[in-house]
Formats: sequence, C-alpha cells, structure tokens
Amino acid sequence: MKRIGPLWLAMLVSCDSQEQLEQEPEILDASLDCLAGEADVTVIVGDDVVDVTAVYEDSTWFAVEQSSNMWEAEEAADCDGTWEIELTVVNAFGRTSSTTLYWPQVEPDSDGVEPPYGTTAGGQEVFIAGDDLELADVVLFGSEQATILSATEEGLVVQTPAHDAGIVDVSVEATGNVSVLEEAFTYWADNSGLYAGVALPSVDVYDTTWFTIGSAYAQLDPYGPYAQFEFLVHSPVPAENTYLGNMPAVGECDWGSTMSWEQFSLGSYVSMESDAFGAQVMLGNDDDSPVYYMVESDIDVTEWAGELFDVTWHEGNEHMPAMSVPELLMVPELVEDANFDWQAANPLTWGEDIEWTWTPGSHSGLLATIYPSSGSASLSVIQCASDPSGGSLSMAWDDLVADVDPEQVDGVHVLFTFYADVETVLPHDNSIFWSRGRLSYWVYIPFEAAR
Repeated sequence: MKRIGPLWLAMLVSCDSQEQLEQEPEILDASLDCLAGEADVTVIVGDDVVDVTAVYEDSTWFAVEQSSNMWEAEEAADCDGTWEIELTVVNAFGRTSSTTLYWPQVEPDSDGVEPPYGTTAGGQEVFIAGDDLELADVVLFGSEQATILSATEEGLVVQTPAHDAGIVDVSVEATGNVSVLEEAFTYWADNSGLYAGVALPSVDVYDTTWFTIGSAYAQLDPYGPYAQFEFLVHSPVPAENTYLGNMPAVGECDWGSTMSWEQFSLGSYVSMESDAFGAQVMLGNDDDSPVYYMVESDIDVTEWAGELFDVTWHEGNEHMPAMSVPELLMVPELVEDANFDWQAANPLTWGEDIEWTWTPGSHSGLLATIYPSSGSASLSVIQCASDPSGGSLSMAWDDLVADVDPEQVDGVHVLFTFYADVETVLPHDNSIFWSRGRLSYWVYIPFEAAR
C-alpha cells in the first residue's frame, strides 16, 4: 500500500477543502472466501486509502499482495466454521472506514425463490437456491421470519410466515452476513375455498342428423369428433356463484339453467402439456373477449381418452402469476366410439316417457341438456344431472313438455355431456381452479310415431 510523506501531506492539506478532509475513505469491494482450509480476504479501495488492517478475533492478518487499489491476505482457517473479520481502511488524513466480513457469505440466486408467490396466510413451502446456504440461520420475508425446514448445498426449504399482501424482499442471514433478494416474493390475498377459474376441455361427437336440420355448427368440417379447450378466469367466488352452483343436483332436472361468471383475461397465453402429446398452445383473446379456446379438428379422440394434462400460465397477466399446475385437465373416455349412433340405439315415440341408454364407463357424472324441438327450433331447455354408472337416463313425457305445447314437439335435441372433474388448489392464493373434462355427444332424435 502506498505511503505518503509529511511534507506532501501538509501540501495536500493546504490545498484541500475541509469537506475533503472529513471525507471517509472508500471501500469499493471486500470479499471473504474459504476453500480447502485457507481463507482469503480481498479488498478493493479508492485512491485515497493508505493502509488496510484485518483483524480476526485477537490476530491481525497481513497482506501477501497489494497494489495501489488492492489488498489481499491469506490465512489458514476452518472453512466448516462460521466467523467474522473486522476490516478497517485509513486514508491520508487519518480518516477511517470499517466493515465486517462474515463466513460463510450466503449467496442466494437472484431468481432462486421458487415459487416466488404465496398467500397472506403463510405456511407455504418455498425453496431458496444458492451457494453456502446450509449455514443460514435466519430467513426473512419482508420483516417476518420464516421457518427453516431443511438445508442442503443446493439451498434452503423454508415455510413462509404470514404477511400482508404485496411484494417483499427475501433476506438470508448466516452469522451476521445478510444477503437480500429485492422484491423476490409476492404475497396474494388468501382465497381458500373460493373458485378462481374453470377449464372445460371437451371432445365433441356429432350425430350427422344434427346437421341436416340447419344447425349453427354445420360449418365445422368434419362434423366431429373434435377437441375444444375453454378457459374462464374470474375473481375468486363461492361455489354457488360458479357453474357448480348452476348445476342441478344428481338425479334432478332444472329448467333453463345457465352458466354465468365474471370473466377477465388470463394474459398472453397458456400452454397444456402431457407426456403423450407434448405441448399445445392456446392463444388468448384480447381483454374484451377474455375466454381462451383451442379447437383442433384433425385428431383421433380415442387417443385422448383418460388423458391428463398439465397447464402452464405464462407471463403477461395481472390476475395470477405465471405458474405450472400439474394434472389439471382431464379428457374423459368415449362412451363407445366416435360413430356411436344415438338415434338408432335410442328410438323415441311421441307421447311416451323417454329413456336413453349407453355403456357405462369411468365418468364421474353426466349432464344432459334436453331441448324439446319443433323441427330445427328449440322450444325449451331442461338440464338433468345423473350418475352415469347406471347406463341410463329417464324422463317422463309430462316433464319433457311441461312448459311447451306438446302438439308442436316432433323431436328432441340433446347434448349428453359425460364428464370427469379435477379440482386444483392454485399455490399463489389457495383458490380453486376447477377443470371439467367433457365428452359431449350432440344428438337429434325425431319421434317415430305421428302425433
């Protein structure tokens, strides 16, 4: 380290202002590393520094190498331990600056907090990746202390503390050495038990008779089967305010049931992935049309039977963070095959009670939407929920025509929806994302006998 003589110092003092005389010397960088039983202290200082001392317990470490701006010392040390060194630098005017170096110097990765979000209730397991974290003794989320569950060379597993909603720093401390990851974790309001979205992946099978009467779906080619995936996202609400709340109970029918949700845009796009089929990308609509669709006509639906998909939300939305949710979307099994003839298998006679039959599968439920019709015109709508394992659904004639003129009814349009449900708790706010995988059969069956 350079030395300055008394005469030169006096001249320097006479030329400098009082402010310069009082300015503390600069420590530009200081590091403490330990490897294979040898500790190394390296200090980078400003041009105004004339001396450096490093003290560990009662011993002073001396430089083994120094230049005008760099000072380095090496000493034997127990690298498995935890310790600290007091570092002091002096400038030509006798002013000093000090800092403390700690070992180990915990260094979490800048993007090492996974997942980077959780609920205000706390209690979520979070992994913090980085170097030398196994000796960390304190982890803070904002000002609240987390519980350290385990520590390895790869990082820490901690349990988040409760905290107000918002973005917080994550601090990792070991023996006084603190490393801060700024704005590394987002707390979301806890919405446990509420429903924040729905996915309706469907495979649709069309009875070609349906299209002979001018259906609005006739522009689709081929008529089916084809796959459609629909996402609806909204503010978390109770189950009764969702599609679940609008469904009739199993074994019952409702007249005119509808699904109504407050929807908003999910963001730029989401992707689906399964081991069998790789990634599928669903392009999102703009904010004015916040429902996601993907329709693919050229598929073999038998390959999708029972397939379970993972979903990834990508960056670009404000309503939920980018996240991966495993095993979220289920595509149910076909009842028979893509050419199952519902009309031939279930002939109907005007004025008689109706019964539809099918081969039971592994579906968890059936929702039949029944439209008493006059030609291509629907006269009414009835929704009935049933347990599909019984293989049949019955409806009394009087119930079918309860709110229409029976003389106008010459057939029924029916949407048979066999479904499998998956409920997934979203990790950012504990809300529920509900997926109903649907196998939908669109059928038109005219009555055999004249009125």
